[in-house]
Amino acid sequence: MRWLRIMWLSGICIASLGVSVFADPTPAATQPSAPAATAGGLEFHILVFDRSDPAFKAMSDRMKPGGVGPAPQAGDETYRWFEVAHADAFDLRGQPAQTVEWAGKHYLPVLITPGASMTGEKPWSIAPVFTTTDSTGAPIIEFVFDVRGKELFSDLTTRFQPHDGRFYQLAIVLDGKILSAPRLLDPITGGSVMLQGGAKGWTPEDQQLIVEQLRRARP
Repeated sequence: MRWLRIMWLSGICIASLGVSVFADPTPAATQPSAPAATAGGLEFHILVFDRSDPAFKAMSDRMKPGGVGPAPQAGDETYRWFEVAHADAFDLRGQPAQTVEWAGKHYLPVLITPGASMTGEKPWSIAPVFTTTDSTGAPIIEFVFDVRGKELFSDLTTRFQPHDGRFYQLAIVLDGKILSAPRLLDPITGGSVMLQGGAKGWTPEDQQLIVEQLRRARP
């Protein structure tokens, strides 16, 4: 089973152990029958991993005192700053901070090149988001890519599978904010995604917020 570990807290996705995004096909008996909803507010990007690139240095300088900040600028074709939904997902106590602060918000740089992104530029969709429970009764949120989405997600995670000891992080972006950026361990080719709330699970309010965000995602 191909999966990524993430954790949700107060409706926000936090990188951690104990919570999983699974990518195995959903059994036919549990496939939703309603029409697919296009996803676009939902995007996937690879986090910047080579900070020696002069083009990235220029992006980084924007976040220094006197810089112009994280807003996209004309000519940006490779990198972009995205706000993170919760800095504690990345800036762990006792470890160097991953995010960069600007005006009280925290940001991470991602690649926006076609080969390192999955956006609405190439149309794809997800089946209606629905909820279920696992064998222990813990709540699960699940959606299924259409044929095109499955292909694009498989291609992206295959392209950035571990190579020569390097691991890549996949930023999950919803409504313009990075929810989490789990490390890719294997290609994810199954076509469905299952979000599980971890050992403590979600509150009903958390679960409903996540479902609503996914359902209103548009290209």
